[in-house]
Amino acid sequence: IRRPPRSTPSNSSAASDVYKRQVLDIIKKYQELSPDYYDIYGKLKYWLSENTNLSLSYFRIGDRFLWDKDEPEDNFDTRYSNDYIWANWQYIPDKNFFNQTVFSYVRGNHQRYIGFDPERERVIDFQDFDVFGIRNDATVAISDKNILKIGMDFKNYTTRYDYFETNERDLPGIGYYLDTTHVVTSSDGYKFASYIQNKFFITSRTALHIGARYDYQEYIRKSQFSPRIGISYNFSENMTIRTAFGYYYQSQDMADLEVSKGIAEFNEPEYAKHYITGWEYQPSTFTSIRAELYYKYFGKLIDRVYDRKKRRYLYPDKG
Repeated sequence: IRRPPRSTPSNSSAASDVYKRQVLDIIKKYQELSPDYYDIYGKLKYWLSENTNLSLSYFRIGDRFLWDKDEPEDNFDTRYSNDYIWANWQYIPDKNFFNQTVFSYVRGNHQRYIGFDPERERVIDFQDFDVFGIRNDATVAISDKNILKIGMDFKNYTTRYDYFETNERDLPGIGYYLDTTHVVTSSDGYKFASYIQNKFFITSRTALHIGARYDYQEYIRKSQFSPRIGISYNFSENMTIRTAFGYYYQSQDMADLEVSKGIAEFNEPEYAKHYITGWEYQPSTFTSIRAELYYKYFGKLIDRVYDRKKRRYLYPDKG
């Protein structure tokens, strides 16, 4: 199956054919388990002219996983479905210009039930989201020594969350009690990004890469500016060395709110500073050897820790 372009959100709950076989091989001895997976994909492509084409794609992924046994607190029922629709317009008038515009729409619905006994630990989780996006990327060869890339990406979100969880706690002098987490929230907002990158050949062997990216998240009122610079030198047709530095930001997706932690607000973007020096050698068309020395600094990270005893994910505040 051909996956959607990068401009459309991905879904980790959709298993590939290889993953399905691995999962089914592991659980086939448990007859009570009844997982169901399905994927539907279709694409229509039409050439409007010799240098212009338009394609329309549809992708639906879904699954249901049911476990219903004698211990109600261990039973679960999960149902996930995502629908992707995107239109891709490409315009290539000549070898010096390329433009691609992608319109996308994503509809997601997630339902999760863990524990069927209202007097014990259980989770009831409902999530819905709608995402409309538009992305444009263009490459222009200004001259033989200067190549310019420019683009933008816009996504508008509508999300709905209803999360309920109870956990058994044991306090000295009090005993066991049920601790409850309940988050009901909805959000509307957008995020926008634009970038520009220029590749300039200083000499026939040396190329300078200068670029910058701007990001803005309307739902948290935050913006980021990310400068990037790099230089490469070709010792020969088969050997190249390069070095680069840049800032990179990763914002929290509006469809990934941490309601399981009782949080109804979005985190600030994670960021990283990259310093990279690399060497690449390609002795033949089918062989490539690469070595890199790098230093990366990460900040404002949101980590995931798995609590094996409680069989759930926790999100500690650390960075």
